[in-house]
Amino acid sequence: MNTTIASVQDVINSLERFGVADYVVFVLMLAVCAAIGIYYGFFDGEVTAAKYLDGGKNMNTFPVSLSLIASIISGITLLGTPTEIYVYGGQYVYFCIGIFLMTPLVNKAYIPVFRELGISFTYEVVWLPIVMYVPALAFSLVLVGPTPVGTWSKHQARLVWLAGNGSTQLNHACPNTSPILAVQLVSQCHPYEAGP
Repeated sequence: MNTTIASVQDVINSLERFGVADYVVFVLMLAVCAAIGIYYGFFDGEVTAAKYLDGGKNMNTFPVSLSLIASIISGITLLGTPTEIYVYGGQYVYFCIGIFLMTPLVNKAYIPVFRELGISFTYEVVWLPIVMYVPALAFSLVLVGPTPVGTWSKHQARLVWLAGNGSTQLNHACPNTSPILAVQLVSQCHPYEAGP
């Protein structure tokens, strides 16, 4: 047992310092960023606000995709993802599934509209109707309560929950439909003990 603890401690100690490969990647990243800055600063001529913010709207796919990846996968995401999975279990898979389902929709519906309008940022669009409608719809659905659809009954819902509770790996969130707390997600809860 002491050998296992010693090996874990060795791994922890080795991760506290940069190794040769870490330094190579770090210096290479800084050198590439500096080279890009020097090139565009000295050799690319006049810099306008549009060219600075949009890259002159003539950038290739690769730098744009790197920028999008860097904005989505932040340090907080890298630190928070293992914690989310450890605390809440397999629910994080739903987030990943949502990204894969969302990407084609964004590529076909969202980005072409913004490109045609010449809009670079979502803040340039007036979102007041959407911002007001979505919470109102969510609160009305939660406060009014679920409507029975088809042959859905309490016993069928109970069977689904009992089957889901048999697995400890996927502890799905349990919504509480109490009118006092309109939307509350409680981890590792039993549906009949969560609220009315």
